[in-house]
Formats: sequence, C-alpha cells, structure tokens
Amino acid sequence: MKTAGFRLSPTARADLRRIRAWYKRELGPGAGAKVLQAIAQGFIQLQHGVSLEGATRPDLPLGVYRVVAKRHLILFEMDGNVALVLRIVHGARDLPSALDET
Repeated sequence: MKTAGFRLSPTARADLRRIRAWYKRELGPGAGAKVLQAIAQGFIQLQHGVSLEGATRPDLPLGVYRVVAKRHLILFEMDGNVALVLRIVHGARDLPSALDET
C-alpha cells in the first residue's frame, strides 16, 4: 500500500514549532531552516507515496510507520490512503514514549 498524501496532527504541528525553535536557539537561524528543509523532504516523500514495506521498526506499535528525515523521524499511521503524521521526533528518542505523549 502506498500513501496518497498526508496531514499533520496538532501534536506534529507542535513538534515542528519546537524543533525549529530549538535549532534556532541552540545552533542559529540557519540551522533551524536546514532542519525544517530536511523534514520537508520527508513530507514530499509522503505526498508522492511511500511504500509501507520497510517503513516499520520493531520499537513502533503495529500500524505506525516512519519516514527518515535526516536525524528526525516522521511517525505516521494510515487513515485510508492518507498518512496521518502523529509525531516528528529526533531519531534518538524513545519512540514508544514519544507516541504516548500524543
């Protein structure tokens, strides 16, 4: 099954704001823009269709998938043929805990 577009949950929107603010504060405005650019590439993958084969990880619950966006992961589940982005988190995060925060 492939995705046919995506939409962001309120939590994912908040993640984007937090990620941008952290990078901008800690590493400067250019870093904030670069990280958002990398995440945007992940959104482009979702928009054009992602094969769900290989988009799983053993530490993710059944039905939750991921797209790698450099150091971040876009975690999503399918709502029909549309990907619902649940969270956008750093790849080093404890993913089950991050999902519990939604």
